[in-house]
Amino acid sequence: MTIVRNSATVPDPSVPNGDSEMAAVLKNSTAIDDVISAANADIAAKGDMKKADNLAGLANTSTAQTNLGISAFAKTLLDDADAAAARATMGLVIGTAVEAADSTILKDADIGVTVQGYDADTVIAPGGVLPALDGGNLTGIDVNIPHAPQSIVQANMGTRPTGWSAFGMDVPTESLTFFGGIVTVQTGLQVAYAYQGNVNLSELLSVSGTVDLSAQLDGTYYIYADLDANGLFTGFNFSAIPQNVGFDRIDLGSDLYNPATLVMVNSSDIPIRRVYIGEANVLASNVTDVTSYSLGTQVRLPVNGGTDVVANTEYAETKTYPGPVEAVAEIYSPTISKWVRTFDDHAESSASFFGTRVRTIDNKFIYIKTARNFISVATEDGTTLTTGKCRIVVKRSY
Repeated sequence: MTIVRNSATVPDPSVPNGDSEMAAVLKNSTAIDDVISAANADIAAKGDMKKADNLAGLANTSTAQTNLGISAFAKTLLDDADAAAARATMGLVIGTAVEAADSTILKDADIGVTVQGYDADTVIAPGGVLPALDGGNLTGIDVNIPHAPQSIVQANMGTRPTGWSAFGMDVPTESLTFFGGIVTVQTGLQVAYAYQGNVNLSELLSVSGTVDLSAQLDGTYYIYADLDANGLFTGFNFSAIPQNVGFDRIDLGSDLYNPATLVMVNSSDIPIRRVYIGEANVLASNVTDVTSYSLGTQVRLPVNGGTDVVANTEYAETKTYPGPVEAVAEIYSPTISKWVRTFDDHAESSASFFGTRVRTIDNKFIYIKTARNFISVATEDGTTLTTGKCRIVVKRSY
């Protein structure tokens, strides 16, 4: 049946009341049209859903085409039945990836290698941790900077001041010897040099070097070592002006080392690889004495050659250091089996103590004064100990 809306069809005159019946027909056709439009929309929606359902079904098969716009890898992952299959799809193979990573983490957390006699578990355990301080005193652990910039790292023995010896000493303090007007740099020398912000180690000197001062006027001369980019010694020379350390140059014509930037420059402010290793005094064209600069940042010196010190005696290290130093006296206590630091700079009238005596403003001379009738020391924690051995610990303050 065909229904024409809003047509101009003339009513059949054979039908009674044609106008009214035609109006009814037109009204019904409008209602039917609305119902059909709604039905068409509903059918279209259901058709789209069915299409998507059909495509999803196709996508879950191994032979599916790319109907959903996802990759074959993603379709395979969707089709995996369990976690094991999904791990295999993603390449996480148990035993070679996941467990291997877990094993590495466990090994890092449970190190079997010992360090300084302790394994990781012992050090981590509260009972294995050593305190930094014990009653105000260090526990005996020496914290040093082995490669302090612009310093001697190691060197062979040279001459020593009277009253000091190498007995019980952990590092030497002399690396220069002399004869006539010649200063000899002993083999075995190694330095740490600063260059443009870095600290590098030199080679270990295998052939001794010399510095000729025989033609120089009377005075003090400062011995240095020059190095190349590979840390090899290129020669030894001297300057009549000591190197300056700090931000600004004080002595005109001196080399300048800036510890903040780790840069060493010459008198023309050109960066150089140079380390000052000692100084020598010249008189009448002959070297009268030399001083080798201290190694690293700290050195221990036994008083009286490491043997018992004598009461009512002053022990002096008569050679100077290149710059300000910090020095403290320590005594050995057989009772507690360790070296104990004493108070610094006790007055000579205090007969109960001995300690370091600084006699110059620039801290270059070190003296030890023992008690008049006995050797007794008050330590920092107030304990009074008696001992026959003493040593001083000297630290560079720059």
